[in-house]
Amino acid sequence: MGDEKAHWLALSRVGEIGAVRFRTLLDAFGSIEAAWHATPEELRGCGIGPSAALALIGGREKIDPASEPARVSSAGFEAPNWLDEGNPDRLREIAQPPPVLRADGRIEARDRWAVAVVGTRRPSAYRVSAARDPGRRWADLRGPRLRPRSDRSA
Repeated sequence: MGDEKAHWLALSRVGEIGAVRFRTLLDAFGSIEAAWHATPEELRGCGIGPSAALALIGGREKIDPASEPARVSSAGFEAPNWLDEGNPDRLREIAQPPPVLRADGRIEARDRWAVAVVGTRRPSAYRVSAARDPGRRWADLRGPRLRPRSDRSA
């Protein structure tokens, strides 16, 4: 077996697996790495549902966990997960925080009061503009300009 964080990164790229199913897998298997390597029967029986189980099985054929840390790093991202110290404390307080946060740059203590726009993998044009417009206004008030996720490579 290998790197738990690499498996968090890999699983975060699998469609059908969001915060609730991530938690279900973590609770059922004890680690995301163990969930990644679970048999199809174990996945179908853990409570994530048949479509998510199939998505994870398909994801294992396309995504190599060992290459994920370098892929994220080369894109210039930090990618803390729920268990990392680098994951913002305030984000841990919401009901369903993203299992892996892709931050453009380093998250620092001064970012405690920063505003983040957390969205979906496939937003509609309306949702992109609804997130971009207030994001730009907040950025104009203070700090660096925000870029929507669709403008990034990772």
